[in-house]
Amino acid sequence: MNISALKILALRRTQRFLTVRMDKYLVKPSKRIRREEDSLRSEDDVKGDKSKKKVQTKLKFLTWNISNFPRGSCVSASAPKDWSAQDSEEMMKALMSSHEPHVVTLQEAPQQDYDIGEDYEVASSQVSHCGYTILYVKKDLPYTTTSLPTPIVSTRPIPAAMAEIDLGHRRIWVAGVHLEPFNDADAKAARQAQLEAILNSMKAAKKPTGIILGDFNIREAEVKAYAKSGSESLGDLRDSGFPACKKLFTWDSRINKYHKDVSGNFAFAFTARFDRIMTTVGKNKSIVFDTDSAALVGSDPVSDNEEHFLSDHFGIVMDILIT
Repeated sequence: MNISALKILALRRTQRFLTVRMDKYLVKPSKRIRREEDSLRSEDDVKGDKSKKKVQTKLKFLTWNISNFPRGSCVSASAPKDWSAQDSEEMMKALMSSHEPHVVTLQEAPQQDYDIGEDYEVASSQVSHCGYTILYVKKDLPYTTTSLPTPIVSTRPIPAAMAEIDLGHRRIWVAGVHLEPFNDADAKAARQAQLEAILNSMKAAKKPTGIILGDFNIREAEVKAYAKSGSESLGDLRDSGFPACKKLFTWDSRINKYHKDVSGNFAFAFTARFDRIMTTVGKNKSIVFDTDSAALVGSDPVSDNEEHFLSDHFGIVMDILIT
């Protein structure tokens, strides 16, 4: 075999060797890349995988019965003589704005389009036994208004202002309520019927993630009864635990001398947790109340008279974590 033939043979062997080595080199990394891609896919894209990172949104909710129906009535009996309803309204709006809530619900508002500032839109409004209950949403939050037109008590619609808020990763159903007042058997039955209608409407529309907040006019015994209720809806209702967790009350006429009776005497002094923030998710942990963030709104006197407050109710503000 001459030199040229040997060179050609050597060249062919080198080419085969390089081809095999390159095949090995190229195949191995591609397998590794595919395995890494599969691993990432199983962590981030496979539905139901516990290792998947959950998106969590924190929203601040505020509810307050402002005692302003008819308009101009938001003046405490303990206010100074030169105190006006406008003074109360301006202080209320400034106080609410200072908390920077994402969602606000008011009870006893004087009109259905009552304005609380340029940062908020009226998402929904409903007449109640005393004025209007209104649900406001901050303007950067997309929402859809929903309604419950069916009368429950007398000829009044169910006193719930409702909307769905779109968080991108989840849509949550929110209802601002002002349920039937008083403590007699008929009032308790009416509250239960109103609450059942709200919850059943939510379930019928297949919206299982919901927050209900406002003036429930509810007594402690009723909350305990709901927890033991045979009703699937009421049995699924979970209280935020505030303000009970801080031993505070949203109604405290021992210190808040807001009303006088027809004889000119201050109303009977008692405490209650009429105002609540509740969720309907039951065992689902997609909604978590951040009770450490919770506080009363309007619970400080606003003049030299320490019995003078902005409303007969104190409001609640709280962060809620939603996944």
